[in-house]
Amino acid sequence: MGFMQNEDGEWVKKGVATPQKDSERGSGFEEESDDMDEDDPTARTPMAKSTPLSATPPPFGYSSRREAASISEIKQEQQKLGKHMEDLTTCMKTGFEDIKQILGSHTERFGTLDKDVRQLKLRHNSIHMASE
Repeated sequence: MGFMQNEDGEWVKKGVATPQKDSERGSGFEEESDDMDEDDPTARTPMAKSTPLSATPPPFGYSSRREAASISEIKQEQQKLGKHMEDLTTCMKTGFEDIKQILGSHTERFGTLDKDVRQLKLRHNSIHMASE
């Protein structure tokens, strides 16, 4: 048992059938040798050649064809974005102040309602007690 190199330069286990090239193909595949055990669970077929990866580089001069932004354009864009952020911040502060006012007024109203409900409950209880 061992390995041997075939015509294509691949290392294969001795006695393993390997496909022949189309020009060499006659009756099919090579037969296994007699010294190999047919029940051998470790017998494997040879690995195929790996497919080479091809990463195509960008075309020559690609980076020089892209428009380069000038520093003044970048600064203008930065100023626009800064102003937009300030506007958003102002809107958020105003919104939070509005929410605080609404919650405050609702708290006062709910407090008043709670007080009124308690007073009505006391009146009801006192009327109920007086009627008995």
